[in-house]
Amino acid sequence: MITTCHPEDELAYIRGILQLLEPMTSAEIGVYHGGTARVIREETVDDVYLFDTFGGIMSEHAEENWPNGDYSCSLKIVKQNIGDDFEFIKGDICETKYQVKGMEFDFIHFDLDVYIPLADSLPFLYNLLSSGGVMLISNYDDSHKGGKKAIDEFIKDKNYKRY
Repeated sequence: MITTCHPEDELAYIRGILQLLEPMTSAEIGVYHGGTARVIREETVDDVYLFDTFGGIMSEHAEENWPNGDYSCSLKIVKQNIGDDFEFIKGDICETKYQVKGMEFDFIHFDLDVYIPLADSLPFLYNLLSSGGVMLISNYDDSHKGGKKAIDEFIKDKNYKRY
């Protein structure tokens, strides 16, 4: 079994979204051991892009709750867990996001726990979301203060519902 921070009911929720959406191209930002990525792969027709440092939270992004190196899992281990049927993009999402500039995604899953990379990449990738596409952001709660702040800032001037 692949290590994931998401309980089975949350993975079932993601499966349900993907089955209704029937996405062609998907992305996940924050991969950890690849458990959620595998679920996304099972339900996505075309490419799945996985963005991660594959070395954990970077020192320049570390926060009080999430120290440098937290959520570390090497690319080698992730590939052992889920295989090679993905587009792996290794590095800081603040820099690597440009590798998909001009693309369109039907489903984007953000699983970032810290402010800087989420606040930086959220607007950029939102603009790559297809019409009718879904963007799911995990960990919107008080234990993820930086992530929650980034989400609140992003949606403050938009007419979105939070679920």
